[in-house]
Amino acid sequence: MRAKIGNLELEIESEADLSLLSAFAFKQQPAVEPAKIEAKPKVVAKPKKVGKPKKSPWTKDEDYVLLSNPLAKAKRLLKRSRNAIYMRRMALKKKGASVPEPQVHTGKFGKNKSWTTQEDALVLSGLLSHKEVAKKLGRTNEAVAVRHSFLRKKNGLI
Repeated sequence: MRAKIGNLELEIESEADLSLLSAFAFKQQPAVEPAKIEAKPKVVAKPKKVGKPKKSPWTKDEDYVLLSNPLAKAKRLLKRSRNAIYMRRMALKKKGASVPEPQVHTGKFGKNKSWTTQEDALVLSGLLSHKEVAKKLGRTNEAVAVRHSFLRKKNGLI
């Protein structure tokens, strides 16, 4: 059987095909419904929990490490977040535990120790070069040069 829809001429086998074709061409509801295809049910994944996993409660050993080390080192040793370390320290302080004061930061060449008045006097005296003063005081040349510049500005010598 031949069917003509608009300018298109088609060969079709049955009346049902003609009905479907004409319904499609004129955007109508077909007289005969095409075979229904059964869809597989969708598998819905469980939603992921938001946030970080909870860590186990604090132990006495962890408290000891926390109280005997600086914050950054305790964080690294205990593998807990900075916030968790900080909050636990605050809780221990409220309970009366003695929390050590922050330690002096260590730089590339050792501890950053404070300058004494005797060291300042030696730096400002000008009797020795920066290199000699650094060797005598156990500091770097750069540290002596920076201190010398700072003291000159502070004392109004520049």
